Amino acid sequence: MDWDNLFGKHQISNGNFKIFDLGCLTLELKSEKEGWSLKSTVGGNGDNPMPGKTADTGEYFQTGKSNSVVIAPALPEKPLVFKSSRLTILPGEKLTFF
Repeated sequence: MDWDNLFGKHQISNGNFKIFDLGCLTLELKSEKEGWSLKSTVGGNGDNPMPGKTADTGEYFQTGKSNSVVIAPALPEKPLVFKSSRLTILPGEKLTFF
């Protein structure tokens, strides 16, 4: 499977899953009752640069009862540095921090 089939909107009913085989990386996306479980496995496939070595990681994202998810590339999290003594937000606009 190529990366183009990974990115985009996917609909998976509750309790079911979808596996994306990307060479040396395998992603398993599972729809849970209140969110999504994402498990990635590096290694163990034909294009594996390190034969015999694998690494598994998994995360759960609580999103509600939706049966659709969008997978898209994103920039890594970076700290914000303000070089001013104050921060002004225009009326009708908002700024959200996580």
